Amino acid sequence: MADNRNDNHDDDSSGDEAGFKPIASPSFIMSGTAGRTAFPPDSGVDESQLHQPEDISAVFDDVAAASPRWVPAIEKFLKDDCSVTDVLEPAEIDELCNAAIAVLSVEPSLLSIDVVEGSSLAIVGDVHGQFADLVHHILPQKGPKRSFLFLGDYVDRGPQSLEAICLLLALKVTYPRNVFMLRGNHEEAQTSRIYGFFSEAVQKYQNSGTDIWSRVNEVFCHIPVAALVTSANGQRRFFCAHGGLSPDLTDLARVRNIDRVDYGATLDNTSAAIMDGLLWSDPVQEGNSLRFRPNERGCGFVFGPAATQEFCADNNVSLVIRAHQMAMEGYNWSHNQLCLTVFSAPNYCGISNNLGAVAICDSALEPTFVQYKSAPSKAHVGPPAPMALPPFFFR
Repeated sequence: MADNRNDNHDDDSSGDEAGFKPIASPSFIMSGTAGRTAFPPDSGVDESQLHQPEDISAVFDDVAAASPRWVPAIEKFLKDDCSVTDVLEPAEIDELCNAAIAVLSVEPSLLSIDVVEGSSLAIVGDVHGQFADLVHHILPQKGPKRSFLFLGDYVDRGPQSLEAICLLLALKVTYPRNVFMLRGNHEEAQTSRIYGFFSEAVQKYQNSGTDIWSRVNEVFCHIPVAALVTSANGQRRFFCAHGGLSPDLTDLARVRNIDRVDYGATLDNTSAAIMDGLLWSDPVQEGNSLRFRPNERGCGFVFGPAATQEFCADNNVSLVIRAHQMAMEGYNWSHNQLCLTVFSAPNYCGISNNLGAVAICDSALEPTFVQYKSAPSKAHVGPPAPMALPPFFFR
């Protein structure tokens, strides 16, 4: 794994990149926004009524809990939009981390998700501690036998990373067959130590904060790194990861065989490079012949249309879905619509004025998009106080 990783380019907007375009005949479900344009929060644009689930049945109407242990905490998070310190004691977070590791560690590095007839899958991009948007916009996206696939970056930059990750881990433990989580580049200690999660844990739990941050980072090591989503008839397959592709990712077996817990430690160079790509890579449109070049982030790769086309053809994949970059409309298409970026944190860092989006896939894997503006939050949404604004905010 590269040692010179620079997250100053993380989530850099891909909206102005040549080649990105909306789907030819888009299907929109608008939530919390007056149109497709991203408006500043104080623009006076009429907003539709924001909604949040009143209890857990509003998220999963037709799914029984695998265990009732964390249902009260989930309900309190959803109902009260409250601070994690009002819901969980440090010892309870430690217990939740143990339960999450027990569930996540038995899952393969490459998840297999079948969207059967009558069911649907919500694919969620970066959350980045924007807990109010998770509660008010993302989790309320109900549907027939709805499941959720989160593409990573749950923490850092936003004000309520602990609330977001604790709620998601509680949902994962309680509904393991309906909540799927992938690891993002912020789900590791080197990154989350710098970009807000560590500071938040210490601020909220004081003397216990460092231990809580360490325990949650231990959970991060067990989160799967990619998913293969298959339609009911088996004719469409989506490859999902937080970042993207890499030169050594030539077939899906290489992801299945990765020992993800050893990332950053004893993982062999080839597997580490694949992991770097899954967590850090970015698509670009620099001519149809570009395959790969080094990523200016300092880790992972930049991959072009030729790389995506080759990967999809060799692995019988219809579409690569990833997150990792801010998109002004909440999503972006690239590489002749073989690559889709989903970004679910609206008005990113409180200054970007972008929409958030969630991709909803039916059993035929025909995606539609839920778009939304930022929900009202009790916590200030802005760049982490100790941090200077990274350069991409000024481009």
